[in-house]
Amino acid sequence: MVPCYSDTLLLALIKKRPPPHRQGSERLQLPKLRSVDDAAGVMASIIAAVAAGEITSAEAAELSKLVDTYLKANEARYNFFKLL
Repeated sequence: MVPCYSDTLLLALIKKRPPPHRQGSERLQLPKLRSVDDAAGVMASIIAAVAAGEITSAEAAELSKLVDTYLKANEARYNFFKLL
């Protein structure tokens, strides 16, 4: 049996524990990452954004991980097709 809660109780719980504040810069424009050749430009833009104070070094690290994952996925795809 599923317990039933009142709207008042649910509202009180939501107010007591709001969702975590979202971190990140929503206005940062990075070049499109369409190929491996674009990765250097994207990384340069990330570094420039840190230098300009637009994003934190922690945010840059997260963005860099995305670029690294993209590069690893492309490398894995290349190796897969090389085996065929």
